[in-house]
Amino acid sequence: EFRRVLFRSQDTRVEPGWISEMVNLSQKDEKKGVLIPMQYDYEEEDKFEPVFKRNYEEKIKGHEEFAESEVIIGPAMFISKTFIEKVGLFDPLYFVYFEERDISRRGYLHGFKSGIAVKCKIYHWHHYGHGKQMSAKSKALFRRNAFIFALKDPQLILIRNLSRYFKMIIYQRIRVHGSMKGAMSAFKILLKQSPVLLYIPLITFKRFRERRYPCYLEMKGMS
Repeated sequence: EFRRVLFRSQDTRVEPGWISEMVNLSQKDEKKGVLIPMQYDYEEEDKFEPVFKRNYEEKIKGHEEFAESEVIIGPAMFISKTFIEKVGLFDPLYFVYFEERDISRRGYLHGFKSGIAVKCKIYHWHHYGHGKQMSAKSKALFRRNAFIFALKDPQLILIRNLSRYFKMIIYQRIRVHGSMKGAMSAFKILLKQSPVLLYIPLITFKRFRERRYPCYLEMKGMS
């Protein structure tokens, strides 16, 4: 019988004993349902991995053991059995990106904490730190899953999530490319993502179910 589960991406490197601090934090407080380590660049080991730096550098300041974050991003995740029993596992609607953000946000709704184990370290090679090496398929998957994640946000009604996502894409592209070129770029991105709208009935059902029940426990050995 398991008490905790560790997920780790293949594009990471660790050092001996790296997991012990996450075990200690989880044992101290079962409400710490999802923990991730500090993430450093795979090649420049003294620097934070770019995505981790952008999202968490400010959040971890002043914290010696644990820095809480409603949504976590991680190539390695430490999840308690209690969390799985109450919340469930990863939503299979995602693929490659955003499933860890989704599960931590769902846990927050059920009263769990997610965050960074500040004394724990991992080295990660992230596509976003090497944009030229990120394939077109990877970029498309990232944008698709970002759209799904935005639509699933349980704090707002679905139509508000849809409007907010459209505005964000338009703003980002105009900021980078200027008014006309940015508007055209945003239109092309949103057009490519339009098939996601077919998932709206499913997403509506998922939003309802995830608030009330543990979900996606059909994984072998987890049911």
